[in-house]
Amino acid sequence: MKKIFAIIVLLISFTNVMAENKEIFGIGYGQDREIAKKEALADLATQISVNIKSDFERVQKVLNNEIKSSAATSIIKTSSEIPLLRIKFEYQDEDKVIAILSSENSLSAYINEIEKLTVETNKLKTMAEQTNNSSLKYDYLLKILSNLKLLEKYKTVAIILGHSNFPVLDITESEIKDQLVKIQQTPDSLDTVASIISKELTFNKIYIFPVKPKMSEEITEFSKLLKTMLAQKTDSVSTPENAEFILRGNYEVINNKILLHMNLYNKNYNSIKNYSLIFDSKIINAQFQPQYQNFDYALLTGNVTRSNLKVKIGFKGYGTGEGIDLNAGDKVDLVINTNQPICYYIVGHVFNKNEKFSYLLPIGVYGDEFKGKIAGELVNTNYVVAENIEIAPPYGREVLQLFATTLGNDGKCELNIPSCHTNKDGYCVLENEPIINVGKTRGLSFKNVSKNIETSEAIFSFTTFE
Repeated sequence: MKKIFAIIVLLISFTNVMAENKEIFGIGYGQDREIAKKEALADLATQISVNIKSDFERVQKVLNNEIKSSAATSIIKTSSEIPLLRIKFEYQDEDKVIAILSSENSLSAYINEIEKLTVETNKLKTMAEQTNNSSLKYDYLLKILSNLKLLEKYKTVAIILGHSNFPVLDITESEIKDQLVKIQQTPDSLDTVASIISKELTFNKIYIFPVKPKMSEEITEFSKLLKTMLAQKTDSVSTPENAEFILRGNYEVINNKILLHMNLYNKNYNSIKNYSLIFDSKIINAQFQPQYQNFDYALLTGNVTRSNLKVKIGFKGYGTGEGIDLNAGDKVDLVINTNQPICYYIVGHVFNKNEKFSYLLPIGVYGDEFKGKIAGELVNTNYVVAENIEIAPPYGREVLQLFATTLGNDGKCELNIPSCHTNKDGYCVLENEPIINVGKTRGLSFKNVSKNIETSEAIFSFTTFE
């Protein structure tokens, strides 16, 4: 009887200790109360970290039931990322604030979050086990991994505040990581590929350029599809000029496998991250082989830049040569930049599923429908050739090829404009196929100009989708 009584006394004593209100304080000073409040929260986080380190073994034993060799680094890192719940503030002066984390005010909030996260994680575990969709399974596993890390943070504070009885979760972080690695090694759908890549893209305001086949400027159906999937899974923006980060990449086809390389840059084009992934081309239900490699070869190997004259052509906000994809109804501004006064004309090459042709762009403003001039204060600026061009049929790949010469002493333009005829859609179409027109228009533009006239060429490629 005495033994039973002694045990009861011990239990009561232990309960009283656990029921004591544990408090951790953070003190902040500032020019006003809001600044002081922020400083107090920062100091509180530091004090929690100190408590975790000093009570490290007890915390780790409750979390993992054992002391691990990597435990110190793990738990100390966790302590700097603790979510603060139901903090009480005391305002002592205009410039002094005390932030208080206490078991009386906050412990129930941590316990509530732990219980909710445990229920959610168990449900996710069941869904991951039952689904045959690898992309869904991958997303479930990522969410479970995120929950496990957050649970550890909540439990850490709950232990410091005197709690130790947590709901059981029959899953470990290492088990989840093993399952994720297996899916990464053999993705069985394009959606899974997008999930694997987007897992690392935790940045805000990313512009995603479509990946291009190696040694080609073409945007394939696969390029467009992967971009769309990545945009849905990340914080993406619609134009590069609004982006904080840029994602670019290319791929090559080797023995029916797709070898994908992607690079993430900041807006100053400093490399942030690199990604590589290989997967079976059978999982792509879209065209991935480039269709116009011969044209690309003719276009890129014959680029003409014979002098100090430099010209660029592109859409405002998009830059040049990076792979641009646009949808029906989008509107763009066509711009030219030159370092000297020039006259110029532009040939467009269209590659539609049903037709291929070249045409002259009607940009003339000096009495010639197809010939333009840039001079005076417009030099070294992004001169807008045409505003609010609406993307319309025919949809497909398109290349704009600008031919330019400097102006003669008399201000005349020595460029020869090729002949064309108007088709049913209103385009002034050149006679031959695009691959033939590339060489012919170059010869026409540059063969017979005077020696004191400088010449140059610029190319801009994009793809439109219905």
